[in-house]
Amino acid sequence: MTLLTPAQRRTARGLDPDDASFTTWLDRLHALMLVYDEDGLPAARSWLVRTGLSDDPRMRDVVEAALTAIPRGREKGEFVRPEARVLDSLRATLFDQIPAPTDAPVVTAPAALLDVGGDGSLSVAEALADDDE
Repeated sequence: MTLLTPAQRRTARGLDPDDASFTTWLDRLHALMLVYDEDGLPAARSWLVRTGLSDDPRMRDVVEAALTAIPRGREKGEFVRPEARVLDSLRATLFDQIPAPTDAPVVTAPAALLDVGGDGSLSVAEALADDDE
């Protein structure tokens, strides 16, 4: 299994922020992240209104969960993971009712568990991958 960034999902044609509806909350979150990162705050606000998610507490909950799940490690003051930067900016501008998470030290998985691709994608090591996937 490979975890792709929102931009990688769009490149692979697995995500289009202009779609009329989205199957999962992860799709909604990734679409919002793409719009915010590429088109800015006004476009992200418009996207939330267009999709009917601007007042949906579930969207706030998904953003908060992602803020907790994505590693927030920094190098030279900048987030290592671009998703952390986008999520932090979303929280500060559109979801300011979410408290700012504390930046915990980066915890890395043993090399045998995760493979990190040159493009920053994460994959479950072959030794752990389910043969059915």
